Amino acid sequence: MLNSLETDRFHLADIEGRIRDLERLLSSLRIEHALVQERLDAYKYPVITLPSEMVSEIFIHCLPIYPHPPPLIGVDSPTLLAQICRKWRDIALSTPALWRAIQLTSDSTTFLGMCKQGRISEVWMRRSASCPLSINIDSHRSLSWSELSAAVIAHRPRWEHLELTVPTSALLTIVGPMPFLWRLDLGLVPMETIHTIPPIQEVPHLRTVSLRGWIASRVTLPWQKLTSLTLFMADPSQCVTILRQTSNLIHCHLHLDEELEPFIDPGLDIPLPRLESLVLKNHSCVSLTGFLDSFVVPALYSLTMEEEFLGADRILSLKSFISKSGCKLEEVRITLEGATRGKSYLSAFPSIPNFSFIGRYAWNDDDSDFSSD
Repeated sequence: MLNSLETDRFHLADIEGRIRDLERLLSSLRIEHALVQERLDAYKYPVITLPSEMVSEIFIHCLPIYPHPPPLIGVDSPTLLAQICRKWRDIALSTPALWRAIQLTSDSTTFLGMCKQGRISEVWMRRSASCPLSINIDSHRSLSWSELSAAVIAHRPRWEHLELTVPTSALLTIVGPMPFLWRLDLGLVPMETIHTIPPIQEVPHLRTVSLRGWIASRVTLPWQKLTSLTLFMADPSQCVTILRQTSNLIHCHLHLDEELEPFIDPGLDIPLPRLESLVLKNHSCVSLTGFLDSFVVPALYSLTMEEEFLGADRILSLKSFISKSGCKLEEVRITLEGATRGKSYLSAFPSIPNFSFIGRYAWNDDDSDFSSD
């Protein structure tokens, strides 16, 4: 019994000694921990030391280039920048330019309902303060538009870029003063009843317009102010009517309707004295001979078109067009169905420095892609 007690006393003393050793080690580690923490606390991450104005500019460059809109939520949304830390949140919320481009869609690929998108857009537009706005709305249902219209139209005086694919009934609600509007892109929802749209007139800065579908025949704009015009799926006769009112155009892109009637040359020219670039696309099977020759474009330097616009005698037709306009083309791109005809263009127009061809179909021979470069 006595031997057992003696053994326990030695064991207890050993344990106490080991505890003292561990306590000294723990004390040493705590001192080391405090020193390391002090050094870390003293370090300032460079991004944290940047002035708020610089961080704000970096944030702006994280988003798609204005007027292209970022998503309302997710990795590429400015809302993410507001969730990193309190300082970044304050900077993001005080940077109106982060919230000035908004895209709303009723597309089934988005899991945000239009009502929820409308509420988010209201918040964004408040945060954008007095910035001009870029608005992109694709709403295929009148009900969806009604959920959005109040929030969006309240800020109509700040619209700078407006892209809408909506029922024509919705277009009736947007007509009004738009003093900052510079670019307008309108498309109609397919199979919708066509309403008469009041003239869009109070747009003193409007310069760029894109119209998709039959809306070109339904809308009245200050055509003479435009410098850039794009008409998608348009009737050539309607194009002619509009183009005769656009004397200040610099860029023109016409994508003609695949269900159009054969073009009947009215015998009247389309004088566009300032036009520098012209793109002609035709998805129909009807003849458009004479359409190109209607243009008188002395300042034209870039021409992109499909070969059908030149008619049967293609080389002669293009020479006639250039001679009539008196233009000095620097760049010509022609869509054709075979490479062999392309070589005849290069021989006929050696003075055009950039003459290239786009294949309508895939070719297997080595001549499928060539130009004068």
